[in-house]
Amino acid sequence: MSEKFLKQQQEKLTNGSIGRRQFVMSAVAMGMTVPFALSLAEQVEAATPSRGGLFRMGLGHGATTDTLDSATSENHYTLVNGYTFSNHLTEVDNDGQLIGELAETYESSDAQKWVFNLRQGVEFHNGKTMTSEDVIASFNHHMGEDSTSAAKGLLTAVKSITADGKNRVIFDLEAPNADFPFIVSDYHISIRPAGDMTSGIGTGGYVMQSFEPGVKSVLTRNPNYWKEGRAHFDQVELLSIVDPTARQTALMNGDIDSMDRVDLKTINLFKRTQMLISWRPQVQRTILFQCV
Repeated sequence: MSEKFLKQQQEKLTNGSIGRRQFVMSAVAMGMTVPFALSLAEQVEAATPSRGGLFRMGLGHGATTDTLDSATSENHYTLVNGYTFSNHLTEVDNDGQLIGELAETYESSDAQKWVFNLRQGVEFHNGKTMTSEDVIASFNHHMGEDSTSAAKGLLTAVKSITADGKNRVIFDLEAPNADFPFIVSDYHISIRPAGDMTSGIGTGGYVMQSFEPGVKSVLTRNPNYWKEGRAHFDQVELLSIVDPTARQTALMNGDIDSMDRVDLKTINLFKRTQMLISWRPQVQRTILFQCV
């Protein structure tokens, strides 16, 4: 019971519900010494996300043929880029569990007719409020007869998509499929505003400012992001650095803050240069390197 209470207090200190003094008093009341309670408070505060700054990530993919259309996403650069400025109906969380994203809930009594209840009040970067019209248009972008989307094959079982008001979308499938809520989390099937599937306008934590295919993306924090406790950086730069040695050099020189596709043979080199691989939940889907 005391361990559970301490964890709750740590979470409150992290999200700002209580201050350091109250946290220390609670810890002391549980029998901890004051020095230990103060040390624990410092550890919690050190791990607490803070807003601001520029985050630069070097990615080992990227090509001059890349676009902002998720239907054409074919490498890790476009995948990360898409996740940065857009969302999906569902998502797989850090624990590997499927949860609702732009769909607050989803349900089916027979696994053949699926109802997705959309979150209300979510805005696209252009100020438009997301509705069922946008969801249907986004799926039709991948399902059209002339569509060349990489997700087209995933949606062949969808017989029809209809709206039930502005905040509910109904999918009728050819046959029962209990995995359909997982399918709609596919990185290609991001939700965009009806009539604009290619400009990079989404509902995500960052707003696209500039995009140079095969070079870099520059994004700024979405001030109206609907997810609390996410999108901490003022600005994000995603750089295409295909050569692994160049990525490693950029990281060690401080030209980037993070990199993907780390060559395992270089881990000891990073350790010798006092660099530590660490996972931070507030930086989604990245491996962040921080100096010790």
